[in-house]
Amino acid sequence: MAWLVVLALLLALLGYLLLMPLDLKADTATHRLELRVGHLARACLEDDAEEIVHVKLHVPFASFCWRPTDLMRMRMRRRRQKSKKKAHGSRITLNWIRLLRSFRVRYFSWDLDTGDPVWNAKLYPVAFLLQTRGMGVRVNFWHYNRLAFRITNRPVYLLKSIVNP
Repeated sequence: MAWLVVLALLLALLGYLLLMPLDLKADTATHRLELRVGHLARACLEDDAEEIVHVKLHVPFASFCWRPTDLMRMRMRRRRQKSKKKAHGSRITLNWIRLLRSFRVRYFSWDLDTGDPVWNAKLYPVAFLLQTRGMGVRVNFWHYNRLAFRITNRPVYLLKSIVNP
């Protein structure tokens, strides 16, 4: 009976790991890039007053924050410790088009201003046609540029695109 419960829990965990959503959100207005892996982890790339950016990682019961200089120091330590051994392995080729087609764009918004009113006027009809086809492209005359998107996928779709020919 105990084995049956353990097996059921393992199957439920495997099912969740295969079906959990992977979200990538980016917004240039808030200067934030976020990657969310279900409810297991979230990584954010944000502006920093001291340096260019900093990385925040949130996992259940813990949070971490790194800056690029910390990552560079860690990389330098690893280079010193690493031995120079080359591994010879088999080369696996992927069909990158199938892999990219497994991603879904859930939200896309692009506010564009070239700074030249004549170019903005020329781009306005093109943006209007793209907007009627469901794309969030807008041309403005207020000196405001913004790009925001949300892309989702699931690990089972990634595996399916790799395994199926």
